[in-house]
Amino acid sequence: MISIITPSLNRANFIVDAIESVLSQDYPAIEHIIVDGGSTDGTLEILKRYSHLRVICEPDQGLYDAINKGIRLARGEIVGLLNTDDCYAPHVFSQLAACFQEYPDTLCVCGATSYFTNQDQREETFLQLPPITARNLPERLTTGIPAINSCLFRKSVFDRIGYFDLIFRLAADRDFLFRFACAGLPLVSLEEAVYRYRSHPGSLTVYDVWKPLILDENLQLAALYSEQKANVPIRKACLRWENMYTLEIIGHFFRKRDFGTAFKYFRRVRRRHWWWPVYFTVAFPVTVAKYLGRQKS
Repeated sequence: MISIITPSLNRANFIVDAIESVLSQDYPAIEHIIVDGGSTDGTLEILKRYSHLRVICEPDQGLYDAINKGIRLARGEIVGLLNTDDCYAPHVFSQLAACFQEYPDTLCVCGATSYFTNQDQREETFLQLPPITARNLPERLTTGIPAINSCLFRKSVFDRIGYFDLIFRLAADRDFLFRFACAGLPLVSLEEAVYRYRSHPGSLTVYDVWKPLILDENLQLAALYSEQKANVPIRKACLRWENMYTLEIIGHFFRKRDFGTAFKYFRRVRRRHWWWPVYFTVAFPVTVAKYLGRQKS
């Protein structure tokens, strides 16, 4: 059985598409669990139309707390995560299940991803991502886009590496994949498009990368996993990410003339790396030159 977990809060305008994308799959054994934090916009009335759903409605501590509740309730051997404003690509579950059957030792199957928006009552795809692979995983977790919803997991993986860490309000998915990678767990890649992210003003997935919370959480992850020893490619990728990301952040606030915030990030990484002022002296002018070049083009 495949268990799909959907955290929900006031998404009446999108949730039907999400539910229907699961209902229309070509796989018979599917369980869809909706964990609602107490919607007041008509979402719960919509859910009552679908008798097959398992609906849990109670207060929670946010998105990842709701997901954790759903995973613990899941009866399926395979678990997928579906946001209320996104949907699965048509007819992909049978292929995903076949991958798990063909590779009985794998704990994760990752498919390709697309991002779309609604323009003038029609959908427009504006970004397509290939699947995560064992080879590109360090890059996707750092300078790339993790797209965790395009991955389905064996439920046993949560017993091995834990659930989503509620310390992170926006980056817990990236942290979970870091733990998966650092544990050296096996995954299989599927070239078929599996998941479709919807971009809209209220999306938590397609967020403003310069919001203070995601800046801080990403830098916490970069610092944390650049210190781990077991997975050398992850450690090196995180060190590059921390350097590059800090330069971009300093440059962003420098251009906004927010020198206090820029210096805060400089000082934070300087505490970790004694050599960072030298690196900054060499690399920051290059970062500024690239930005100016983009402005002129």
